[in-house]
Amino acid sequence: MQADETPIKVLDKNKKGTTHRGYYWVYHDFENGLVLYEYDWSVY
Repeated sequence: MQADETPIKVLDKNKKGTTHRGYYWVYHDFENGLVLYEYDWSVY
């Protein structure tokens, strides 16, 4: 199993012109050839 966490800036539709930090996680099960993408708007 391999995993990667990537922070990204996400536009905030409730506050024009601002962003918040979101996170993408990518998991790769190389033995079965499966890939899973997960997004969360914040970890805090």
